[in-house]
Amino acid sequence: MIQGPANPSLLMQAYPLAQTGVAAAPAKALQTTPAQFAKRSCGSGITLPVACASVFALQALAHGRRQKRAHCQHSRRQASAVTVKAGSVDCVGIVGCSGAVGQEMLKCMEQRGFPTKAVKLFAKRSAGQVVESAKFGQITIEPFSVDMAQECEIVLMAVSGGFSTEWAKQIAGGPKNTVVVDNSSAWRMNDEVPLVVPEINGEKISSANLIANPNCTT
Repeated sequence: MIQGPANPSLLMQAYPLAQTGVAAAPAKALQTTPAQFAKRSCGSGITLPVACASVFALQALAHGRRQKRAHCQHSRRQASAVTVKAGSVDCVGIVGCSGAVGQEMLKCMEQRGFPTKAVKLFAKRSAGQVVESAKFGQITIEPFSVDMAQECEIVLMAVSGGFSTEWAKQIAGGPKNTVVVDNSSAWRMNDEVPLVVPEINGEKISSANLIANPNCTT
């Protein structure tokens, strides 16, 4: 059972992509041709890298699945320790929830048991519609506003670069010190905004309230 004070920065460090059940490519696979490797890698037909990279705080799909590499085991132990310290948050918001990536973000949170008490969904055209969530119950999609987004400790943005440029920094901070994880390309090359891959530079999460998320080509 997760206990401790709410700390969104620690939570995002606690569940890096190494624990989403997406294992590193085996050596044999790396010896195949690009076409063969692509076929093996994409056999599931699910394009999760962009969506799941945003949800830094996702739990592993398969607890107890043994990792053969020592550094993977070390990362898991570190993540577990941070989880205990982090506790849970009251709310996570998803801006752009009606798009394919936004829907995948919610699905990832449901399947991996992200420790939040509630989820807020924001979209323009879908405002007023009700989403049925197996984990979070009925969620009414709300029109976006900075004040409503700042009711969440963590906000995931599945929006265009232009929208993010205008609103991401306005959401970040506020009364709950909201942490924004942006999925667009708006901030990836900005020296003031950390581009975070948790397994590599996850320590930068603790000092930022706006985080750029890499995509499959970064």
